[in-house]
Amino acid sequence: PQLIQATLIRVGTGPAPIRVSEAIPNGVLSNFDSRLVGLRTRENEQQSGLIQQWNVALQFQVTRASTFEVAYAGNNGRNLFALYERNQTPFGVDGSVAANRPFPLWQGIQTGASRARSRYNAFQTKFEHNYAGGLYLLAAYTWASALDQAGAWDSGASPQLYDRFDTEWGRMSQTPVHRYTTGVTYDLPFGRGQKWGTNLSRPADWILGGWKVSTIVSWRSGLPINVGLNGNGINPATGQAYRFLNRNGGGLRPDRIGEANTGVSPKDNRFNFLTASAYRVQAINTPGNAARNSAFGPRQFSTDFALRKQFRVTERQAAEIRWESFNLFNTVNFNNPATTFGNTNFGWITGAGDPRVMQLAIRYQF
Repeated sequence: PQLIQATLIRVGTGPAPIRVSEAIPNGVLSNFDSRLVGLRTRENEQQSGLIQQWNVALQFQVTRASTFEVAYAGNNGRNLFALYERNQTPFGVDGSVAANRPFPLWQGIQTGASRARSRYNAFQTKFEHNYAGGLYLLAAYTWASALDQAGAWDSGASPQLYDRFDTEWGRMSQTPVHRYTTGVTYDLPFGRGQKWGTNLSRPADWILGGWKVSTIVSWRSGLPINVGLNGNGINPATGQAYRFLNRNGGGLRPDRIGEANTGVSPKDNRFNFLTASAYRVQAINTPGNAARNSAFGPRQFSTDFALRKQFRVTERQAAEIRWESFNLFNTVNFNNPATTFGNTNFGWITGAGDPRVMQLAIRYQF
């Protein structure tokens, strides 16, 4: 029903609590102060998650080899796994005092529950050109509204109000509003039997003919990011110190009073991606009104490219040479900004994703 993680620490310069070369003594974990021990547990009567999915689509023939599709897709999730802190105190009650906790003989009790919900609705389009004339193309665009109450599986985040998941509706942190992707594979029309170079000698064709290129171009809007609030710090609006009573767990978010994203590109100013004026420290020892994931991170763009050719050695043996480049144009894709309101670095972006990466591969098939 629960898991306790025990840590044994040497006292000062005294002997080691346990030597690896010796057997663990009986009762080694029986002498401890439970008020310093945190538990992980689950509610009784866990339920399996329920996902209901539906969609409707229309597909149109564009040419003999290509189609265009427009669709609506949706799903609802119920009985989803979520975490909350069972041993927290209400706002305004000092949870650092063990006697104030619901279970005073323990510290934290992180509890799993199968009571969270999610909603997803999306408009989707897709154009597909099936392989013909050496060309294959797939282009897809999605415009989505994705909400949930608890984030990803075992995300570790707790609601502001005990186990009130109904107050935790917010954007899904894994799902952007807009996503566009195009994938193309093309056989270069050069070599024996092709549009150009059809009369090449076998040695020349072995070198110059039969090359294929492929690319994936992807773009998405920024992912939702959560703006949190420290339990104590300096109020940016007043410059005065503030302090919330320690509730022994539970999340904390500020009040939202404006639009979080400044609209300034991080390429122009990566220290002004979010604006502090969109939030404020709420009345002390009360929950903030900002929803989960109330801001957006920077958008992302990437182009991957590959050039490859297969050399037939015998009927059953072949070699392939392949050159690949990820993030071909070396686009700077910025990481998410700092999102703890009240910190001096709030809204700053201090990192970026991978630069261009290239690799060359040779494969022999037999």
